[in-house]
Amino acid sequence: MVVGLVVNPSSFGPEAVRDDASRDDAERILKACMRNAVSLTESIDTSLAAITDNVERLSTRLGQQLQILASEVWKLGPRSRCFAAAGESSGLGSAGARDYVDTLRRTARALRADVVVCSAMSEVEGLADLRREGTEYA
Repeated sequence: MVVGLVVNPSSFGPEAVRDDASRDDAERILKACMRNAVSLTESIDTSLAAITDNVERLSTRLGQQLQILASEVWKLGPRSRCFAAAGESSGLGSAGARDYVDTLRRTARALRADVVVCSAMSEVEGLADLRREGTEYA
């Protein structure tokens, strides 16, 4: 089974990865992307760069393994099967996007994501309507 994920790249940064448990969660997401999940995004290159930038800001203790995994995901690149981008018709890149939560919501809807991975409780609260449509969030 392939799982479609919409992931906020800041989920891999110091604001979200604060302890061993949150680091383990971030590792599972990256490993899933390399195995049986597809990260859905409006821009593959932007997402790859943002994930890499975020893990590089982590301490060595929390970030070393994540940096290795992010490097492996980066090597797979946009041609890999672990990323899918929204098409032009989705309107995700339009100037009308009010905030990042709106971008997460529209990406999830356009690409029919199974899960949206959030980096802050405010994102979870802002995406509550997706649960009624069958999309989970964490």
